[in-house]
Amino acid sequence: MNANPSLIHVCAHPDLRAELSPFGAGLYQLYFKGKKMLYSGEKDEYFHKNPFFFGQTVAPFAGRIPQGKIGRFSFPLNEGPNCLHSGPFTTAFSLFDYHVEKGQGKTAVIFHHEQDVEGVHLITETTYEFFEDEPRFSIRIDVTSDQPFPHSPTHHAYWSLGAKNLGDFEVRMAAHERVRLGEHKEPLGYMDCRDEFDGDRLKIHQDLDYGYVLDEPKVCYCCNDVCLTAETNAKVVWIFAGVAGRDPCLTMEFEQAPLNDDAKLKTGTSSVSATYRLEETAWKKR
Repeated sequence: MNANPSLIHVCAHPDLRAELSPFGAGLYQLYFKGKKMLYSGEKDEYFHKNPFFFGQTVAPFAGRIPQGKIGRFSFPLNEGPNCLHSGPFTTAFSLFDYHVEKGQGKTAVIFHHEQDVEGVHLITETTYEFFEDEPRFSIRIDVTSDQPFPHSPTHHAYWSLGAKNLGDFEVRMAAHERVRLGEHKEPLGYMDCRDEFDGDRLKIHQDLDYGYVLDEPKVCYCCNDVCLTAETNAKVVWIFAGVAGRDPCLTMEFEQAPLNDDAKLKTGTSSVSATYRLEETAWKKR
């Protein structure tokens, strides 16, 4: 699929400029003081169906469902024995309708998508808000179903922050548990992860691909002279170190229902949101 629709340009604060795309209700690029903050693939890779979900809205559910079986559903498999990131009905590669709203002190872009899966009507709405008072923006994803259906959307941006090497990053958060994974990276429960931290600093490595349970609703990524701080309503943040051989980057995927249990099967509306602040700092990796 090759969508490649026109980008939506937003600049509410002079230090922060965004390029949004109706393809997957995605954040294609973010510029902080003129510097690119995201890795969005090579050439026009972003605008094709791909295995990386660059900056897009992954809904109705993120993560892996083993054998595609949950509740009454048996979803098609698209990653070995798993249904990954909503399989063939993921919103990540769908075109959304959208409109722009300019209010007092902010600009909002609201994306809207509807579909029917296995007799269930699903609505996904992704709202970006960019603020005038500081280099700050928010993302909220709402998934609504008229019957029980797995909900757990996420935003799948790859943050580069100008890194030259993966070791340039410092990630800080409060977490003592993470999602325990099986042989095929399927979620099985939770496990202690304190040995993966030095204090509140996560040990970064190329094989990083875990969901950390947040003890506090805040995550901070620093790289060179840039710090990105996110405050969220999510239970878990998934951090993936990207693909070897590509530009160094880390995801910050916030999710509410990472396990395949009753918390994932919902009727009505589920929401995940985060507010992001960028600042220039004299921070240096310790």
